[in-house]
Amino acid sequence: PLSEEAFDGTGANSSAFLPEERSPTLEDRHWRKLLQALSTRADLAAAKSTLQASIRADIQALRDDIQGLNDCVGRVEASCDQL
Repeated sequence: PLSEEAFDGTGANSSAFLPEERSPTLEDRHWRKLLQALSTRADLAAAKSTLQASIRADIQALRDDIQGLNDCVGRVEASCDQL
């Protein structure tokens, strides 16, 4: 993620965005907010992807459990039929 200090005129990367001889303008602040929003959006996209993978794994585990229960029910029914 992009850090605040990199774009506020005090960070190591600030010279690429803000000349030292002037203070941040409104446009500079808008760019900083945009860069922060993009960083946050990337973080959210990564979190969403991780959450989706976790949900898929949980769904598959539930399907496996259901299949196991169905197999068990089938064996019980077969045993009852033999009695």
